[in-house]
Amino acid sequence: MALCKQQNDGGDLKDDRQHYEEAVVILDAGAQYGKVIDRRVKVINVAHSFYNGATTLPISDEDRTPRKRISKTLNMTTSPEEKIKIIGDTFVEIANEVIGEMNVKPDEVFLAQDTLRLDLIESASLIANGKAELIKTHHNDTELIQKLREEGKVIEPLKDFHKDEMRILGRELGLPEELVSRSWLG
Repeated sequence: MALCKQQNDGGDLKDDRQHYEEAVVILDAGAQYGKVIDRRVKVINVAHSFYNGATTLPISDEDRTPRKRISKTLNMTTSPEEKIKIIGDTFVEIANEVIGEMNVKPDEVFLAQDTLRLDLIESASLIANGKAELIKTHHNDTELIQKLREEGKVIEPLKDFHKDEMRILGRELGLPEELVSRSWLG
């Protein structure tokens, strides 16, 4: 499944075709190693869902109670921190909808993501360090993702690696240079 029209770091929406091509590159790389990967890639246009996506947030940065507020929609939000949380949570919500539409058992679904060590450090994730201060949240470490992690539903094979280490590992595994050096990795 490839959810397309995701906002990138520059604030632009990526093209559907680009996401599809990225998914195919990954599938082809796996095929080189004899891995049988389900090639039924479902590409869906979710620009409207992201554009109008919202999430729940703490009442304020200082408020440590469980009280929450609904964020503005992504298209009305100016806070980079809130935008990242909306994007991450909207992705999970859309993925859950698609899983339901595909009649896949939710307990048989795992989220595989390219979380790197720096993502966890910057997000002050307990996985990286229990004492870190938040620098910025990453779309792959929102509250919904953390909940899925606690349920054992997230696969993050690169979470202990920094970007340069991940690229070295990819090269040592013989992955194609075009895949290892892609700017969207990490």
